[in-house]
Amino acid sequence: PVLLAWGSEEERYAAAQLAAQMPNAEVLPRLPLMEAVTLAQRAALVIGVDTGLTHIAAAFMRPTIELYCDSPRWKTQGDWSPNIINLGDSGCPPGLAEVEAAVTRLLDFSNLATLLYCSRNGTTIEALKPIQGKSP
Repeated sequence: PVLLAWGSEEERYAAAQLAAQMPNAEVLPRLPLMEAVTLAQRAALVIGVDTGLTHIAAAFMRPTIELYCDSPRWKTQGDWSPNIINLGDSGCPPGLAEVEAAVTRLLDFSNLATLLYCSRNGTTIEALKPIQGKSP
């Protein structure tokens, strides 16, 4: 499923509009901070603007696409991990095609990383499935 978090009423409204256009999308209720952190920690993929929740997901090494629209990318871009893709810049938001390509790249990389982990450690992918939210 696609879970849409929000911080303000304006963001909640925007999330509802996005959810109406996507299958399997759900607008989450207002989350306490620790629940939001747990959500970011366990996400299969995070796409978000330059906010704390996006950076928290990146810190947990989750596949993360950081979107820059209103803030300069150079200030906070995550360029320290192959699990992070930065798109756009201040006044130049990324297009849908860029985001879709980044999703494909990160999910392919995540699958490859899981396969490499399993190969190195003699683990099967099926054995990893019960360990939700943990990166290999």
